Order: sequence, then structure tokens, then C-alpha cells
Amino acid sequence: MADWSYEDRGTPEDVLLISSIDVTPDPPAPGKDLAVNVAGHLQKLLDDEAYVETTVKLGLIKLLQKRQTLKEFFAEWGGSVPSATGPFTVELSKALPREIPRAKFTIRLDAYTGAEEEAFCLELKVNFMAS
Repeated sequence: MADWSYEDRGTPEDVLLISSIDVTPDPPAPGKDLAVNVAGHLQKLLDDEAYVETTVKLGLIKLLQKRQTLKEFFAEWGGSVPSATGPFTVELSKALPREIPRAKFTIRLDAYTGAEEEAFCLELKVNFMAS
């Protein structure tokens, strides 16, 4: 496994299609600011009730499960939800804690509109063992 990877687990019918994700530093490192650039295509506007369920696992052990609106999620990362249909680029950033253990994590993001339509689904794998 590379130090980090992502897989788009969504379908072509998803509201938000992701074409690329780039991170700096590459690979992510504990105690560093992580910049994330996401590019894709928004097929229709997301409503205020749109939400994301974030699950963080260490192997089979679930460490975190969190549900928040997409607005809250993007704001937590210093960005905002794409506001116009068509191609988009979103720049996000967040300081990663120094205390992240040397381990391999799986992060799953399942997002839905307020009407429960699938917005997007991503699975990210991050290996902090080499850090």
C-alpha cells in the first residue's frame, strides 16, 4: 500500500462526482498542516440538510463515527460546499495532531442529500507507520 490512497465508492448517479484528490504534504504526516485539493463535478445543488457520515477504523476496530452536515464538514476543513453545478475545485486544510499513532487507518465518507440521495462515497487509506 502507498502511504495514502483513495477510492471513489460512489456511482455515476451520485450528486457530487470526484475526479481527483491531491494532498500536501504527500504523504500526510502527523503534526503537519494537511492541504487537500478536491476536483470534480457537481450534478445538482446540495441542500442545507445534506450530511456526511465519517467512519475511522484501525483494522476492524471502529475508532470514530461522526455525522455532520456537509456545511459543518467543509467548514471544519476551512472550506465550503461547492455552490454551483458543473466542475468544481475545493481547497481544504487542517492541522493533523502530532499524537496520531503509527498505524494504518481507513476513513470512509458517506454523504447524502437531505432527501437521502447518495451525494458521494469515498474510502481513504492512510499509513502513518512510515512517518
